[in-house]
Amino acid sequence: TPAPASPAPASPVAVAEAPTTPRASTIPPIFLRALPPVGECTASLGGVTTSIVVTRDQLDGWIKLSSANQGIAVSPMTPEGRKLSLSSDGTAMLDAGGDVASWGPGFVPGSAVEFHLLSGTSATYLGSLDVFSDGTYKGTVPIPSGQAPGTYTLQVNGWTADTRLRAKETMVLSLSILANISNPNANPGVKGKTARGIVSFNAYSAKLTKSVARRLDAVIKRIPNKSNNLVRVIGVVERGSGARANALAKARTKSVARYLLSQGVSGKYVLKTVTNTSGKGSSGKRTKVRIIPNRGT
Repeated sequence: TPAPASPAPASPVAVAEAPTTPRASTIPPIFLRALPPVGECTASLGGVTTSIVVTRDQLDGWIKLSSANQGIAVSPMTPEGRKLSLSSDGTAMLDAGGDVASWGPGFVPGSAVEFHLLSGTSATYLGSLDVFSDGTYKGTVPIPSGQAPGTYTLQVNGWTADTRLRAKETMVLSLSILANISNPNANPGVKGKTARGIVSFNAYSAKLTKSVARRLDAVIKRIPNKSNNLVRVIGVVERGSGARANALAKARTKSVARYLLSQGVSGKYVLKTVTNTSGKGSSGKRTKVRIIPNRGT
């Protein structure tokens, strides 16, 4: 039975960063004849295609891939360090200038797990993360700020000993994930008119009511089309509120995002919470929505 990758932490924190000047790549990337399937991935062990188990959290933005005793998880981050949601079809969404947090078990201690961006027959080496003595790795690698927007293969390669192969020969586990890259600062003049809205939840609840749904429907009607959007959902917390209030605000952002996704609004989702510091009345029940057309890829 395939072993799952290490559980995703609430907020992946780098503990083994890629060096400022990355070491030379020692594992050449594997070029595919075609991009991985949408929302899926391609895996090989020692150049031989292998079966994998794919799990994902669309709103928290992580993808976990497991094969035998090895596993790799990736979680895209904005340049500000916030998690990026996956697209509506499960594709990883990356920001130029942002990072990819990654972790997983089953690699050769003292080796390195390497990251590449592939486009056709060209490869961009992103960096590597060291494997600890227990065979796990964890950290972040950067996406170059000048990376051109488009569709790429994010390939993660690491050395692993697979006992099913002859003489326990050390082999490379290679996992390829379809990814769309956008530049959050590019072409601000063509992003389209932003559709905005504020919805209010019932006290102590993240349940999306009919009233909230109607308000969100009104926001959706103000965008030119439902595809290729940048969707920002912001839960507002009162100043001085504790962890429970922050967790509730986060749950409300997920309720809003799930509804928008169910209505076909696709693209890149960014969810976060902010603290109300104005002192102008209660805002702890509110969630703000901004949909920016033509900025989702």
